[in-house]
Amino acid sequence: MSNIKMIVSDLDDTFLNDNSKVPEKNRAALEIMREKNVRFVLASGRSHISLDPFVKSLGLKREGEYGIAIQGGIIYKTLDLSFVDTAMLPRDLMLKITGNVLEHPASEKIDILVYDPQSVLHSCKDSAGFKEYFTFTKIPHKLINTFDDFETDALKILLKGKNEDLKQIEAHMKQYLDDSYNMFYSKDIYLEFTQKNATKGKAAKRLAKILGFGIDEVVAVGDNFNDVSMVDMAGVGVAVSNGIDFLKDRADYVTTTTNNDGVLWELVNKFL
Repeated sequence: MSNIKMIVSDLDDTFLNDNSKVPEKNRAALEIMREKNVRFVLASGRSHISLDPFVKSLGLKREGEYGIAIQGGIIYKTLDLSFVDTAMLPRDLMLKITGNVLEHPASEKIDILVYDPQSVLHSCKDSAGFKEYFTFTKIPHKLINTFDDFETDALKILLKGKNEDLKQIEAHMKQYLDDSYNMFYSKDIYLEFTQKNATKGKAAKRLAKILGFGIDEVVAVGDNFNDVSMVDMAGVGVAVSNGIDFLKDRADYVTTTTNNDGVLWELVNKFL
């Protein structure tokens, strides 16, 4: 008998296919998980608002279900979107990070996007990249003159641009990086900054504790650098076959299927 109590899955490029749709095999796997009384939790860099349509379509918007959003910055109840736990960047730290980014000439070629506590996306540029991002994620958005106009703590900072430009900024920011915040890629076009406790791994561990079991009873699956913490921390850490090599090298298991084939179906049949 399996001791697995929960499967935590990244959304984009893991649970969803390349067209941002849920493979039918994943829906079938969820039905098996319900029969076996095993929890399924989405853990995404997206906001809880952006996750909500997927949660609804999967039948997970009900009492006792949870989600992990903003790279672990939010643990929330799916039924009413209320926060159970948060880890935010203090406003002064957000200003420090954005200020340091703006020092580099490559910052003129990218978009700097900041999420407030209500997951409203803020930008100082009314750019095509800003519009593309809030259209894709379907979240509220707001233009501000400067980041000094941002009046609250921040859930995260996301830099969107060409990888060649982001790599320059990443190298520049390493001189400032300390243990108060995280810097990582979620895609090669997204470089993100979160508060030190806002990782998917730490959030999964906190959620497991809330639900009364250990992280060793969790399977976690992902594809990119922002999934490393939960793949490292889970009892069974899984990388999808279409994931980055860095994650595959650390995982306990690498799937034979890709995100297009229904990864959850493979995990359910192997580990439950």
